[in-house]
Amino acid sequence: KKPPYKITVEDIRALITHRREKAAKSTVNGEVKALRNALDYLVDQGIIEKNPAREVKLFSDLPERLPRCFSPEVLKAILAALPRYSHWCKGYFVELIYTYLFTGMRRYELVELKTRDVDTRARTIKVIGKGDKERIIQMHSYLKKKVFPFVLKKNKDTGVYFFGGKDIPLMPEDSIGRAFRRFLQKEKLYDKDSLHTLRHTFISYLIDSGVGIRKVQEQAGQGPTVAEHVGH
Repeated sequence: KKPPYKITVEDIRALITHRREKAAKSTVNGEVKALRNALDYLVDQGIIEKNPAREVKLFSDLPERLPRCFSPEVLKAILAALPRYSHWCKGYFVELIYTYLFTGMRRYELVELKTRDVDTRARTIKVIGKGDKERIIQMHSYLKKKVFPFVLKKNKDTGVYFFGGKDIPLMPEDSIGRAFRRFLQKEKLYDKDSLHTLRHTFISYLIDSGVGIRKVQEQAGQGPTVAEHVGH
């Protein structure tokens, strides 16, 4: 530990090397930026003459790895196996996975989806995403005809939350991710994939279908970087 006026560029570079052993580049970048801001304040106050963190370069903003997507063959195997696990996740497992795949919603967006925000007549789904930002997703015809009627019928008496729950969602968001990983393992399809891979598969499907990057961002509630790299 050193007082701020003794911190050098070499100290910060050594810290970055140490942190990279345990943290992602984006995390280290965030920590360096926070350190820059703190030392900037000390410069403004006249406590130190210059900010050594300003002389250290950040890592590239590009993702460290491209997002994973399911191949058509694996996706076909997943959908074929789903009915055998229909009793999972309070009886909503099949419907949750189809909705995840055909909307690209995040886990918390799924479990917190309100019944009033699903309009089968207009074929729209209103989603409240990160930062309470609202977006409208167009409903896939399979969801309208095969998936959502079952959910609405099952949930007609206690359907404040679309996938169950009156005062709070029926299940925590983490339980869906754990169930999907277990499903992949039981079906011998597991290869470092997760529920989030379905979201990337949805984005990839949109791009492959000719949907523009900006429209993909709107549908998925996703920044441009991930959408562009899924497209690659």
